[in-house]
Amino acid sequence: MRTLIANGTIVTADGSYQADVLVDGETIAQIGADLAAAGVTADEAIDATGKYVIPGGIDAHTHMELPFGGTFAKDTFETGTRAAAFGGTTSIVDFAVQSKGQSLHEGLGVWHGKAAGNAVVDYGFHMIMSDVNDATLAEMDQLVEEGVPDFKLFTAYPGVFLSPDDHIFRAMLQTKKNGGMILMHAENGPVIDILAAAQVDAGVTDPIGHGLARDSRLEGEATSRMIRLAEVAGVPVYFVHMSAKEALEALMAARNQLLAQAVGRAGRGGRPG
Repeated sequence: MRTLIANGTIVTADGSYQADVLVDGETIAQIGADLAAAGVTADEAIDATGKYVIPGGIDAHTHMELPFGGTFAKDTFETGTRAAAFGGTTSIVDFAVQSKGQSLHEGLGVWHGKAAGNAVVDYGFHMIMSDVNDATLAEMDQLVEEGVPDFKLFTAYPGVFLSPDDHIFRAMLQTKKNGGMILMHAENGPVIDILAAAQVDAGVTDPIGHGLARDSRLEGEATSRMIRLAEVAGVPVYFVHMSAKEALEALMAARNQLLAQAVGRAGRGGRPG
């Protein structure tokens, strides 16, 4: 199936310009001005006059059919990816979940089963890692080779996803060997649970209690702590979402320090010795 999208304004990372796009199957086969006049044939032609033609979006953080707290995320892989396609998102990276006591591959297999034959856009997976041990550390190497290169760990949700610092540090060290990356959900979950219980005891059970129990300093503390662990391990760390000024300040300070060190190294290397 060859489709010619004609007369549109193509938008790329480098700028925008008027041109036609020939799509052959699932591949952009040719881009150029007035392709039909140049003899290009297609099974279908779309007139994009007055419209922008842009690359498909990639949503790198989705949760389809995620079980949590006795509930499930509303979207299935079918409904969620159909909505994504209507909005111009053509690829998602969802989070496969390793439950306590499972292997990483068992959790990944469950998510492949949810998506296969149901997703209407391209998809890949991050791996939520909730049980760090010798066996799952070895599995991390295998997953990186199989195309799942990052692993999400939590400093929150005791009894569900929370990993203690030494487990997180061991996972960080493993990514130094296999080239993967640790993704962090960083907030001090055990302390938040105490504050949340106090809100419930005070009769605050409306959604506002969720925010009141999450003092922004607890996100800042956990973010700073994970940065320090990554520095000691000598690996990068990616924070999947941030909502607190204190967390952002910790991240900016760490990045500025890395930049200053890089500039210093470049300066020393540039001087005759």
